[in-house]
Amino acid sequence: MKRMTLFHALIAASLCVFAGDEDSSLITATASLKDGSTIKGEFSAEKINGSTVFAKNLSLNAEIVKSLSFTGKKNGSKVVLTNGDEFKFAVADKTFKMNTSLGELDIPRKNIRTLTFSKSRKTACGTAEEGLVFYCTFDDETSVAMPEVGPGGKILFDSSNLFRNGHSGNALFCPVSMTAATFLFPADFLKPAGCIEFWAISLKTNDRLRGGGDPRFFTISRESDNATIGQLDVVNNDGDGHSGFATRTVIGSSASCESMSIYSLQQLYPDDKWHDWHHYAIAWDINGIDGFNRKIALFIDGKITPAPIESVNEKSVIEQVVSSPLRLSFSGNCNEAPMHNSKSPFLIDEFKIWNFAKTGF
Repeated sequence: MKRMTLFHALIAASLCVFAGDEDSSLITATASLKDGSTIKGEFSAEKINGSTVFAKNLSLNAEIVKSLSFTGKKNGSKVVLTNGDEFKFAVADKTFKMNTSLGELDIPRKNIRTLTFSKSRKTACGTAEEGLVFYCTFDDETSVAMPEVGPGGKILFDSSNLFRNGHSGNALFCPVSMTAATFLFPADFLKPAGCIEFWAISLKTNDRLRGGGDPRFFTISRESDNATIGQLDVVNNDGDGHSGFATRTVIGSSASCESMSIYSLQQLYPDDKWHDWHHYAIAWDINGIDGFNRKIALFIDGKITPAPIESVNEKSVIEQVVSSPLRLSFSGNCNEAPMHNSKSPFLIDEFKIWNFAKTGF
């Protein structure tokens, strides 16, 4: 089914406005339990009650809580607030209410390992972030372990120098030939239609491009056989004859340059601004992207790039890929030799994955 046009979207927005319901906040939470289970839903309580060394009776508004980690020692826990504050918190509440797909649950505090919270805008027409399945801010190590949306990941080596000033807050520093962070996605997490978007800045000291990722901003690999099925390279030759901006997605690949030549970053980026922050977005749809004569498209700073090369996989291959557990790595395939990782350093920030071919940024 095709997604609604801009005209239909404007009509829907008008209906939201005239419905008479004011916008309200939706507090969602993800509870990671000690037995390995994960429960997601709307957090019912407005307050979380407890005490600290600086306040005997403290009620935290759920809207300002980013995460709550339990140590397993009675009611001991660590709280991280949305402004970055962290402190020890003795929780008084014995259960937490959540509205989930299983109905309203009272989850005992003693069974919870971590609670992570996120806030979105709720209207009469639903939430503003519909279709967002993964979102990592890369503000710090906690943001990797407990992203705003989606499965948690891990840092693979010392994090003391990994988080630096980014486009919004901090960003993840990805060094040469090393994988800084990785996330595991369950089967059927990515779909035959979707979009990956993020901000990034190259830290290269010259604009000449080499073969292989220079840089490679991310890698998605199949967990079963380590095959790479997703990436964005800036490259002269990615091994398949793709040059320029070379992408791989779950449905196939594309490239912005038709042949292997010696390119420079100055040639690829408009106005020679390769050393600035840029917004990247890869959209794909096996049935064709609405409004574009393509099935795979790369947008840089909201503008679509040329794609003289587009190769779409057979339906059976696509079905096999999307039904497999996948690994997202920054900046290369963490289970392969360093040569498959990025050949130049960069910063990446605000990484999001959508379950439809988003084209408006």
